[in-house]
Amino acid sequence: MNFTWAVIGRACIPADDGGYDFVNSFSWRCNGLDYTPEGDPIQKELEEATALELPMLSKNLSVISTCASIGTLVGLIGTVLGMIRAFGALANAGAPDTTALATGISEALINTAIGIIASCLAIIFYNMFSNKIDSMTYSMDEASFTIVQEFSASNK
Repeated sequence: MNFTWAVIGRACIPADDGGYDFVNSFSWRCNGLDYTPEGDPIQKELEEATALELPMLSKNLSVISTCASIGTLVGLIGTVLGMIRAFGALANAGAPDTTALATGISEALINTAIGIIASCLAIIFYNMFSNKIDSMTYSMDEASFTIVQEFSASNK
């Protein structure tokens, strides 16, 4: 028994790099399966193929999540260092150096802004990729359901 790419291709898109993707795993796993009226072996193989793909889709999301957390902390460290310089300028004996004070405050504000921007971008990309993974998973589930229904209808 061989599946055609047309049935699967409507819902799942193969990976551009030619790697292990849902379509390849499905066609490899379903060759030679005997059909039973319940469709259990087919459904189990489809679920296993989907379960094998999910970790590959989300393996680098933790990097983006970490960047979101670290961006805020780096901005906070820069803020603290800038304020240390500003207060160091005030601590000098005699009249405070206004240039050094302004430089320290400016450094603190720039680092805060960079940390917030970096974290916001990382959160946006994390959410964007998470939604893309969710839609791919939904497409795989829909394709699996369609394939099982096609087998049920054609082998009655």
